[in-house]
Amino acid sequence: MASDSSSNGSQDALQVRHRSGHAFSFTQQGTLDWVALSKATVSASVAVMSRLSGAGIDPFTIALGQAMASRFRLSALGEHRLSKALADLRSFSSYGDVLWFGFGIRHIVRTLATTVEGRSCVMLCASLAEVHSVDFSARVLADLVDLYRGPESNGLTPSLEQWASVVNACSGILSASAFSEVAEYMMGLAGSTFVSTINYPRTPGSQHMPRIVGNHRDMARALEAIARLSNGVIMSVRLVGGSECGWLAALAQWFFEIEVEIESADGTILLQRPNTSKQAQLVVVFEQKGGDKFESGVEITSQTYRIRDLTAESFLHRDPDNRCMSGRVPWENASQQTFGSAARNLFKQTAILGSAIGSAARIFQGLARAEPDASTEKFKDWCYYDDNCFGKGYVNFTMNLLPELMPLQHHTEPSLESSYSEAVGAYERAIAKLATLCDCKFCPYPKDPPSVFCLAKLAEVLIRTSLLLSVLSLDVTLLPTRAGLEYSYFSQSIYFEDRNIEIPWHQRHKTETLLDDSSFERILPRTIMLFTSRSIGPVIGTYIHESRSAVVVGGILCYLDFLRDISDRPEVALRWHVIPGRIELSSGRTFNVIQDPDRWTHPGKLLQPAKVDQSSALSHQLRIEANSFAQSAPKVDMVIEETSTVLVVHYAIDIPNQGHFLLKPDQMTRVIAESAGLIHCSRQACSELSPPFPTVLYARSLGRIAATHLGPAGCNVVVWQVPNTSVLRCLTLSHGELAFRDEYERWQGMLQIDECISCCIRAAIERLTANEHSVFVVQSV
Repeated sequence: MASDSSSNGSQDALQVRHRSGHAFSFTQQGTLDWVALSKATVSASVAVMSRLSGAGIDPFTIALGQAMASRFRLSALGEHRLSKALADLRSFSSYGDVLWFGFGIRHIVRTLATTVEGRSCVMLCASLAEVHSVDFSARVLADLVDLYRGPESNGLTPSLEQWASVVNACSGILSASAFSEVAEYMMGLAGSTFVSTINYPRTPGSQHMPRIVGNHRDMARALEAIARLSNGVIMSVRLVGGSECGWLAALAQWFFEIEVEIESADGTILLQRPNTSKQAQLVVVFEQKGGDKFESGVEITSQTYRIRDLTAESFLHRDPDNRCMSGRVPWENASQQTFGSAARNLFKQTAILGSAIGSAARIFQGLARAEPDASTEKFKDWCYYDDNCFGKGYVNFTMNLLPELMPLQHHTEPSLESSYSEAVGAYERAIAKLATLCDCKFCPYPKDPPSVFCLAKLAEVLIRTSLLLSVLSLDVTLLPTRAGLEYSYFSQSIYFEDRNIEIPWHQRHKTETLLDDSSFERILPRTIMLFTSRSIGPVIGTYIHESRSAVVVGGILCYLDFLRDISDRPEVALRWHVIPGRIELSSGRTFNVIQDPDRWTHPGKLLQPAKVDQSSALSHQLRIEANSFAQSAPKVDMVIEETSTVLVVHYAIDIPNQGHFLLKPDQMTRVIAESAGLIHCSRQACSELSPPFPTVLYARSLGRIAATHLGPAGCNVVVWQVPNTSVLRCLTLSHGELAFRDEYERWQGMLQIDECISCCIRAAIERLTANEHSVFVVQSV
């Protein structure tokens, strides 16, 4: 449930006072009085100090941050926008209300926002983090403090790690606001072809180069000038440089209502100030990269500030994320704002693109329902079972989320009525046709110079991105980043380039590339990249190996629905929630990662052998009757273990007369992904099994199935008959892998959802024949 987002009042504010007891005066001009500030005392309640400690922030850092941010005077509209962003922050509880996701009522940001100076500090940190990496943002803050110290100040200053902690705490506050969208629009006026730095520096000297962050020292000096502009100390400022000046312009306009005008190097007006009767207070001049002026040092003449690119700094090359700066693009025209003329040309091919989308939706339906004609090797990787993930539901979802595609909807309908095999053929023909219409270097008819983006690949990217979004739960106010969308495109190119694979265009555009992102392991890293422009471990051609059920990157939190409640329904259990914020304990301490415990199980009766009744009346069935599932409901608790860096979480389950067990959220979700969707069933008038009947072992208890129960009887199929409760079904599915471990090379679990038992056993037999794997089925009774 959502929490109350109101602040706790001024009694929770962090107060800075002179030794005399009087409140410290945050002057809005000149350098900071470092001597007075170093002798001041910081006071706050124990609760506030606890929250600061939980966020890894020293009180002195906050005091200095407030003093520095006091130089910025928010306008009335800027104050309203910040207040709305803070008021819209929400939090959601985990199972048992032991964890909170988002911005809880005890989050340190709510404490900072109780003072004017604290709100300015939040504004500055959140604005930086919305477009830049945490490392780069921390460097800008540190340089800004150095400017305010003055040459004669020798006091201690917070470390970069401390500033990074403050930025981390404020990250995500503006993610659902329009600030990032405005910033991307103004940065985009600089004309960079690429925003993502995934292909940097692959094409040195090319006219198509990615956007690079500005020099953090220059940024600090420009911010100091904007602070004086907001206070009326100076009347106008001129910024000269690249895309970074667009972010500075967005900050000035959004929070301070400063009159902004943007022009190119030749004087062409790119953005006219709203009130032409007034003189522009901030003039931005975008210079071309590589020009002599652009590469020169910071030049301050008549309040002109030059912002250089930061291509030579070593910290940029240690972490590629530090190079990238990207805002967000609106769903309404995300494709055209990101891919430009290529997207516009693609959307003109309404019949071809509509056929590709409709055929893809039909292919997804075949995989979700395990249709006989579908690619059986993809069944186990498939994890998209929500109604929005396939068929008509996928088409409607795509059109509603991406209105640019709405004119194509009626062209998708014929493919939806086709068979799986017909849909595969129609999709591949549509993609091949787009390739013949494209003039990029990968397609048959490139022009000179070739187009940057491939039409065929772009169509595939849009289809796959919509499929990814269909399994996410997010508010439509949270927009994708431009760099994240570009990454979705470039990652496929790099996948081929890194492996030196030269594949002709007519062989490259096959259904296999469409389904390349269908595994559960790829959802989290690609979601993080799409909404933060940041990476989380290796994401190209590989997947995350750590058992993570929740991750925070760049102020965006992704967590599994399994942390909110236990469900065996794949359309629920496999869903990721995406919201701004962090993982928070009731104490106020915050974390960035939740992972599973390393151990497999608690001691108990889990591995005790089950008893088999060999005298069953049915010759083709063996039954385990002893130690059947208890009739009383199992007791479930969420258990949390704190470490210095992550939270370790699992469910502890106590079943009367059976023992104590555990479920690990990430591991259990992966098992559900592997076990669901393997059974094709029409759900009406299904045929019965015909002789000769297979030997099936029916089990009604949790216990180890010994080799003597299976081998002599020639039994390779076990059906666990489980009461229809999510906890017991999940536990049985997880337990099934343990029960056969160390006894057999490979057992495949199959989860019955709505299918009949005859179709379940029939699917198990088919899998035995095809893969020579023994199978266990979890059946609801």
